[in-house]
Amino acid sequence: MFAHLKSKDTDFYSFSLRLALNYLAAEGITLKPSPLDENLAQLGQATFKPLERDAGGYQAIDTRGYQILLKYRSRNVARQVSLGEVLSGKVKPEWVRDKVVLIGTTAPTEKDLFSTPYSSATQDVPRMAGVLIHAQMVSQFLDAALQGRSLFWFWHEGIEGLWIFSWAITGAVVAWFIRRPVLLVAGGTLLLLLLGGVCLGLFTQMGWVPVAAPAIAAIAAGGMVMAGRGSEG
Repeated sequence: MFAHLKSKDTDFYSFSLRLALNYLAAEGITLKPSPLDENLAQLGQATFKPLERDAGGYQAIDTRGYQILLKYRSRNVARQVSLGEVLSGKVKPEWVRDKVVLIGTTAPTEKDLFSTPYSSATQDVPRMAGVLIHAQMVSQFLDAALQGRSLFWFWHEGIEGLWIFSWAITGAVVAWFIRRPVLLVAGGTLLLLLLGGVCLGLFTQMGWVPVAAPAIAAIAAGGMVMAGRGSEG
């Protein structure tokens, strides 16, 4: 979203945020500190929580500046018209009136293409052009500010630790009470499926929580219980 340069006490806004702020200025909406937490940025109805070093599935990422997760709306986030259509007068006025208009290139030869969640080997052009990614960002800012559309959220490191620990305990309990190998494998599989289902359900609600770490913790704890029980026998 932006970065603060301490040496000059100046904020540098991203291109997409500048576009969104210019559009929202007509509505009297500006970027300001949240009344609930002055360390969080608020834009209209939305409060943006910055990424942390260990947010979600990240581990020790560079969080300098004020970064947020991008929610891609769709592969074709906006109407696209070619330069030829503009020059030939085929663009209707209502397509651009009171709209945010971005001008850029989507040609693969320009090498301004990036991998996104919509990248696929079945697509002729699997990666997305930079101008369309900017459109995704602007769309997210406007939808969040004007309509209060949900943003991605994640837990603090302490809560994530409790989350991982709880699955480790669960894995140990399953290994302790199930003695037969076949049933133990089935129980462990069901436990991992349950973990995946819970994480998927949270993700549909815009929550990004660790999956691999609790799975490994559950397997490791169960393995330790089995090893300890075997040594006693």
